[in-house]
Amino acid sequence: MTNHSLALGALIILASLAHAADSPVVECYRLKLPDGKTDMCQASDLCFGRLGKYDGLWIACDRNGGLSGNQIFLIDRSALADLKSGGDAVATRSFPTVGPAEGWERFNAEHARIAPEVLAELRRQFENFQQGKMPILDFEGITIAPRLSEHRADLSGIARSAKTQASGQADKTPKSKPATSTTPPMALFVVTEQPNSIVLEFSLVDDDRPRAVLIDCFFYPEKSEDRGGDFNDGLEGIAWASKPGEFFICEEGTRPYRPNDNMHFYDQPRLMRCTLAGAWCNVEEPWSGRATESVRSQHDKPSQTLNALAVVNDRTLLAVDRNGGWILAVDVPTGHATRYLNLYDPKLLNLRERLADFPGPRRMPYVSIEGIALDDRGDLWLCDDPAMPEPFRESCLIRLRNPPPLPR
Repeated sequence: MTNHSLALGALIILASLAHAADSPVVECYRLKLPDGKTDMCQASDLCFGRLGKYDGLWIACDRNGGLSGNQIFLIDRSALADLKSGGDAVATRSFPTVGPAEGWERFNAEHARIAPEVLAELRRQFENFQQGKMPILDFEGITIAPRLSEHRADLSGIARSAKTQASGQADKTPKSKPATSTTPPMALFVVTEQPNSIVLEFSLVDDDRPRAVLIDCFFYPEKSEDRGGDFNDGLEGIAWASKPGEFFICEEGTRPYRPNDNMHFYDQPRLMRCTLAGAWCNVEEPWSGRATESVRSQHDKPSQTLNALAVVNDRTLLAVDRNGGWILAVDVPTGHATRYLNLYDPKLLNLRERLADFPGPRRMPYVSIEGIALDDRGDLWLCDDPAMPEPFRESCLIRLRNPPPLPR
């Protein structure tokens, strides 16, 4: 485990102890884009942490996000502190996601292990958003972790070199000295689910045109027999496992939850630990098999899914079962899963009633919680990705202050 993750874990534990005597408090906010007026739609996952000079809550939206699509949003720490329950949570800034700085031809050559049609579809989803076309990127999970990409050249240097080469001139710009800091550069790792499950690695560029630049990708080889008819049941969550290149990931479902339903594979999800390397998500066994079996043992509704993950410390991982209505606590060393928080318990979260008309009247029998994060104060954050056929797509943010102690 790195010094960064140890320090964050210690802060979370100390914060939890400091608030142990306080009662849990649930607060809800409407998510807005940086203009403060436009609704953030289909917010699909959260993570909390620092990336460069930016520190706070990071949010990604799925393929139904409309104007919110193909972007990563940040609500910085100071803005989170000022939120008022029932009010607006306005994104501090947006980072549009863009294709590789070195161009798609070079990127595809470096990822030749991935089928050409998969890479072609990925490129199409990047470019469609700018052209007002569909489909766009289907972001479903987000986390911060040390950068893995092999091409570690400065992104502005890549762009500068391409410009000078195009003009037929040599690049005479003085080369910067290598950094002496032992702190590894961090990146955003974002899951895209439909039609192919891929983990994308982004680096932030913060110049006159802030953006998140694609620098690497890792394909998850979902089995064809485990996919529903709309391919909307693949990778749904990701969390850094505190070791370089190691992540927890989850597959939403692998079997129909209703007889003869070949569309919605919302049952028998998978929880896995993997290494991202060689353009591939390399699943670790036997841990992944044990964890998956334990998660499935907590099934108590007609449907069970896994939709979001968050690491508490080196001992505990939180996993959201959206359809089953549970947040599970997973013991990392053993992979053993235990029910932690009921999303609909009238004594605490009570989200079915609390969000019955927030941010709009709901028709579905469940609230579509698809994001989870824990901040360094020990507060738990959730985001709502409204499920169809809701008459709205705007999302809301939920904060649980002073959450109950984790199960032993």
